[in-house]
Amino acid sequence: MSVETMIGAIRSANKTRPASVTYGTIASVDPLSIRIDGDQEPLPAQFFHLGQMLQPMRVRMPHTHTYTGMTGESGMHSHAYTGATDNPDVPVTVEIFPPLAAGDVVMMFPFNDSQLFYVAERVENDT
Repeated sequence: MSVETMIGAIRSANKTRPASVTYGTIASVDPLSIRIDGDQEPLPAQFFHLGQMLQPMRVRMPHTHTYTGMTGESGMHSHAYTGATDNPDVPVTVEIFPPLAAGDVVMMFPFNDSQLFYVAERVENDT
């Protein structure tokens, strides 16, 4: 199902009733399965469409910055960017949206009479 078709289905359903929000917990990531609150058995990946913020996203950006303080006797400093080097011209990779993990709680919008779910984003897990 294309994203456009899914959005059209959600809009169509919302004309007759307000959108509902459902929460679920990631049971596994490979293959993806999500346990919908109140259900015993998790549903497999074909029931879900993941929003962009739930798909891993990494970007490469220049590694340039200005540091005006001293750290240690040498004045050198380090930080923990993946791919960081001593050369400020070498780009670093920064993880914007980390991959889903088992136990993550997600907010979803059901559509197609709750046969499919748009998984919108992670939410804080209070447990």
